[in-house]
Amino acid sequence: MARVYRFHEVVTVPRSPEEVFTYLRQPNNLKQIMPPELRLQIEWPVDRLLSVGDEFWTRMRKNGVPVSWRTRVTHMEPGVSFSDVQLSGPFRRWEHTHTVKAVPGGTEVHDEIEIELPLGVLGQVAMWLFLRADLERTFAHRKREFLRAFGG
Repeated sequence: MARVYRFHEVVTVPRSPEEVFTYLRQPNNLKQIMPPELRLQIEWPVDRLLSVGDEFWTRMRKNGVPVSWRTRVTHMEPGVSFSDVQLSGPFRRWEHTHTVKAVPGGTEVHDEIEIELPLGVLGQVAMWLFLRADLERTFAHRKREFLRAFGG
């Protein structure tokens, strides 16, 4: 069985949970908070929010290498959380849960990711050599952009 890696990031923004949750349900907003060097592209209608069962394609370039995956929303608790999973892409398994929680002065935004890598021991080595650091850099950038977008 493949090893499961867990990653958790939290940012607090001075906005309501409803506003932040709506923002997260629009996949095209992801382009605004991801590092520009990834050149992220998302195939999704601009005028509709994600719901359970929805699928979308994500394409980017990582170190010059094209990476794409298809994602499906598998869980939605309106105004609280939703989860999306990779249907096809670079990982054996990728599940991302987005949760918003009211706190004094705003909203905590939690990103929880569970990853299983392909290639057995080689996948584990890749996680420790560069994938973990890539995730940390990406989410540090995402956190900064989230604060910029919501005036934090």
